[in-house]
Amino acid sequence: MVNDEQRDEGIEIEVIENPRPLIILKTIDEAGLYINALAEEGIPFEIQINVDDRDYKQAEMATNNLLPFPEEE
Repeated sequence: MVNDEQRDEGIEIEVIENPRPLIILKTIDEAGLYINALAEEGIPFEIQINVDDRDYKQAEMATNNLLPFPEEE
């Protein structure tokens, strides 16, 4: 609860928890450890790759010719 200084009423702020754990890795080797552990347990996961803004254009050019994997049904 956060107090509004202009009034005596409080303002409620809803905190939304991340429904999925976030693991930030810096190397492919680190990613392999997590991928293997999750795969062994049969736990589904998604991978998101973030590129620094200054490298975005180069990353886009490097990945333009990659074809996405077909969605599993």
